[in-house]
Formats: sequence, structure tokens, C-alpha cells
Amino acid sequence: MLLPLMAVLIASAWPAAASTTTAAAQPAAACQRRCGDVDIPYPFGIGRGCYLYTGEGDVTFGLTCNRTADGSYRPFCWEYEVLDVSLRRGQARVRNDINRWCYNATTRSMDAESTWWWDVSDSWFHVSDEGNRLVVVGCNSLAYVTSVNETEYMTGCMATCPSVGRLENGSCSGMGCCEAAIPRGINSYVVGFEEKFNTTSGAVGRCSYAVVVEAASFEFRTTYVTTGDFVESTGGKVPLVLDWVVGKKTCREARRNATGYMCVSRDSECVDSRNGPGYLCNCSAGFEGNPYLLDGCQDINECEDSRFKYPCSVPGTCINTPGGFRCSCPDKTTGNAYFGTCEAKKSQLGVHIAIGVSIGIALLVIIMSSAYMIQQKRRLATVKRRYFNQHGALSENRLEGILDSQIQSEQSIELIEQMADLAKQCLDMSSEKRPSMRQVAEELDRLRKLAEHPWGRHESEELEKLLVRGSPSTFSEIELSNGYVSLTDSAYLGIQSPR
Repeated sequence: MLLPLMAVLIASAWPAAASTTTAAAQPAAACQRRCGDVDIPYPFGIGRGCYLYTGEGDVTFGLTCNRTADGSYRPFCWEYEVLDVSLRRGQARVRNDINRWCYNATTRSMDAESTWWWDVSDSWFHVSDEGNRLVVVGCNSLAYVTSVNETEYMTGCMATCPSVGRLENGSCSGMGCCEAAIPRGINSYVVGFEEKFNTTSGAVGRCSYAVVVEAASFEFRTTYVTTGDFVESTGGKVPLVLDWVVGKKTCREARRNATGYMCVSRDSECVDSRNGPGYLCNCSAGFEGNPYLLDGCQDINECEDSRFKYPCSVPGTCINTPGGFRCSCPDKTTGNAYFGTCEAKKSQLGVHIAIGVSIGIALLVIIMSSAYMIQQKRRLATVKRRYFNQHGALSENRLEGILDSQIQSEQSIELIEQMADLAKQCLDMSSEKRPSMRQVAEELDRLRKLAEHPWGRHESEELEKLLVRGSPSTFSEIELSNGYVSLTDSAYLGIQSPR
């Protein structure tokens, strides 16, 4: 089949598009947008100025609306009938020929081998690897799909049928039918059979079939093998899915060219193609329409659109928003309108009373607890004061009565009085008046040194007499081991200097 030549002939007869049209130019409002039962959305179109012009000789998006043998009108791209176009998926479905190879009972040999090829390498189409499969139907049939030059890729499968009883409707796993995935990114291929495997025996079926077909539309029947039903029931053509793009650059690169960027609708976004180079456009989430037209993407009213299930769990609570919706309970009700229910709001008086009572009880508990703690603290202070008065009042006139006679004989009464005064300070009820541990340690060290000095023990009386007789200025200071101590300092010696 001489498709390249045919494509050139068709292109030469095609209505010429205006050479001044830019990639992002908008189509005329009067363009035909429907042919028969098929919608033709832009960038596809029929006639001059109605489709995306991609260059001389390329009519990827230019269609014709032809009258067929049965009198109906159908859109065509080149010689292939267009079944439908999807803007969101960036796909077009066309009718593809079934390639067959049959045994001739008259010549008792296989007919001339039929090799069928497809080449759209000059277009912006790619054969969808996700949507299509190579399907082989027959007995003892091996077929393959390969690149046109047979060096880039090759894949295939073999169908066998030991007996008719082993065939099963809907099963395409090797018995009478097999299938194989096709590579990604191809825009041309050849379908052919292996001569060593054929149906010359004619025991079950006399023909083998091979075709690249839309996987979702194909379902194997046993009659495809036993009779010629595969061709008769389909008219010799089956759906094929083509992926298309509106530019051969990535989204990032395409955005840099404001005049050629195709995603012109305000609520649209760019999507990189996963099947070969290029990009296409989609309406943003919550919008639908044509992203290739100015203001072509319109908000979906999820609250009223009958195509969708009512989105809220409570009827009448849906509020449409740009690109979405929200479920809000009516006035004087509360609840969850998305997944639950809405109930009438209860009187707030009881709530306020409950809150007030709770706060009052909490304050009462705090006040009573504070009063109890204060009372206990005062009671403890009274007990401490009473105990101190009974056991800790070390007045001077009681020292001689409570101290052991041996202690009184070994230490001077002045030193003992100073020790008692220090103990009294430590037992003071006021923490501000009590000396620190460091002050107590320093005072005890001073008293220890004073007690160890000879003057601090048995000679205190002689020292006092000596000092009384002497001149006030004779011994104004006494040199001790730790420095000079003034005789006027009664805290050190417990005596008074003569004045």
C-alpha cells in the first residue's frame, strides 16, 4: 500500500490553510464542528482556518467530512475514518485494516503473503502503546510487528489450536488467539507473517489474521478461527488509538513562546506527552471544555450537573465554587453536610448555664483550697513558735541551769553565750533573719579559733584584771593568730575595754 504517495496526493488536494496563521491563532466561529455523529473539536477542524496548521504537507489536524456508501457522513484523516477525538486524553480513534493470510483450496497453497504497513512519521501522531495491542488470530499462526526498516524494534506472538474444543471465547492467551504489547514512541510499523507457520492443513481454519487494535474494543470469539467472522463482523477494520500533541516541545520550552503556546484558556494547564516528544493541554481540575480556545475551559457545577452524583450527604447543602464546591449546613442547623447529617441547633441557654456553674464550682474549689492551705500554714507556724518557746529560748539566765557543769568548767561563759546566740539565730522563725550556712560556718570557725587560744580558756579572769589596771591605750589591740582583734569588739572577747 503506497501510503506516502497517497498522503502527498491528498495533501496537494487539501484546502490550503492560510500561511499567516500562527500556532496559537483562534479558529473562525463559523467552522464546522460536527460530521455525522462525531464532534470535531479544535485543534482538529474541517476546512481552511478551522484546524491547527502545523506546516506544509502535514494535515494532522485537518479533516474532511465525506459521504460514505451507506449515505451517512463521516470524518476522515487521510484515508482513515475518524471514530472520535478526545481532548483530555490527547487521542484520536481511527479504523485500521485487518491483515489476513489464507490457504487457497484451489491451488492447495497459501495465498501470496500479505504485509501491511502504517507510516505517519511526518505527522504529530504516535501509535498509543497503552491503548493498543498486536493481536494474532488463527491456527499455527506466527505474526509480528516491526519498524519499517526492521532494525529499530520487533515484537510478535504465535497462536495455535490443537483442537477446536480447546478454544474459548474471550480468551486470547495462545489458543487460537495471542496478543503482544507494542513499543512506545512509534509512528510507523509493518505487520507480517512468518511463512514457516501457516494454515495449509486447513483442519480448523484456513486463514490467519494479524492487526494492531485497540485493546479495549477487542474480544476474541471462537468463530474468528473456525469461520471468516473476524472480517465479516468488523468489515475488515477495527479501532486503533493514536496519541497526538499540539507542539513538539516540552511544556517548559513551549511556555517561553507566548505567541505559539497552545494552552490559551485561563483555567488550563500544560501536560507533557508520555508517548514521544511534545505536549498537550487540559482544563484544570473542576473545569471542562476546550483548553485550546480563549475562555474554553468552563467551571463544572458539581451541585447541579446530572452527570455526577450529588456530592453532599445532605440534600440542598451543595454550594458551587470556581473549580469545586462546598457542603454547608443551612441556617440554624449544625453538623457535617459532606459525610454526615445536619441537625437543628439546640438552645444556648442551657449551655451558658452549664458553663457558668462549672466556672463557679471551679472558683469555689480554688478559694477553699487556698483558704485551707493558708490555715494549715498558720497552724504550723504557731506549733513551731510554741515549740521554740518551750525548748529553744536560750536566754542568758538559763544557760547555767541547762548546761553541764563540765562544759561550763572547760569553756568560758562568754564563748558559750556567743554559741547560744548563734543557735538562737538559726532557730529564728523568719527566714530573712536566719544566717546562711556559709555565715554559720564562718562564725563557728571564728569561735573555734578563739576557744583554742589560751586566753579564751582559763586566763580570762587574769586578762580582765590586767586590762582593767592598764591604760586604755596600752593594749588597744591584741594580736591573735588570725590578725588583730579590737578589745572593744565584744563579739570576739565578750568583754568591754576600759574607757
